[in-house]
Amino acid sequence: MSSRDPNVASLKDYVCDQFEVCKRKVFAAETFDTSGDLAYVYRFDVYDGKQRLGSVNLETSAVIREMGTPYLLGMDKPGVHSELGLGWKTLPAYKDLKPLVVKAIGDHF
Repeated sequence: MSSRDPNVASLKDYVCDQFEVCKRKVFAAETFDTSGDLAYVYRFDVYDGKQRLGSVNLETSAVIREMGTPYLLGMDKPGVHSELGLGWKTLPAYKDLKPLVVKAIGDHF
């Protein structure tokens, strides 16, 4: 079911969870449409209370789908994108993904 409100209908994602890691505020967003060439299925935006520091992302792309591991854990910091060395052949459950994201945020932010 889609919304009749154009502001709601145009949303690309929504915040589905929020939590803290090492005094950093984290907002987890789930993307509605991941069918494009590159998409973040989940994006975990990390804030220090004043500004956004970056994000940890469950990513999918046409290239990685062709390589046989359609989901990778990546990280964005200002001007830098990196892969964190974790990949899945099937979409991981959020409850299984979250502890890995918490560790990555603790290690990198």
